[in-house]
Amino acid sequence: MRMRPITFTAGLILILASSLIISCSSAPKAAAIPASNFSEPEAISLAREYYKKNDFAYGALSCFGGKTDPGWMNDPELYSVPTFSHIEKASYKPSGIWLVTANSTWAVKYKKSYESQGIKAGDIRDFVADCVYRVDDTTGKVLTD
Repeated sequence: MRMRPITFTAGLILILASSLIISCSSAPKAAAIPASNFSEPEAISLAREYYKKNDFAYGALSCFGGKTDPGWMNDPELYSVPTFSHIEKASYKPSGIWLVTANSTWAVKYKKSYESQGIKAGDIRDFVADCVYRVDDTTGKVLTD
């Protein structure tokens, strides 16, 4: 079977053109994350202020407070807090929402007995609190829904 030069040339051009088209096309780019209006410390501060105005009143004593909060943890006649740690951080999501997390762990050493709760003087109990807040980057409001 004899191939004509024009057919051969057309086939060769077709192969070269398709490889050129494939090599020049780029992979799809990921959508850019929009710039945020707040910094990480500002987002944490907004969540902390919300906590102080709302959640603190409902007994969530440890989200942004802990050892330094006034209240039940500062009664040296009843108990002490021998260990305490606190971590707070925020991450910005492409949806325009800051996810703010606060984690506190502490131990309480009781100086008095609370028999109704099964606590004896000298007992040490460990506590952990994890809190998550969503902050709208456009408005700065903490989302509650």
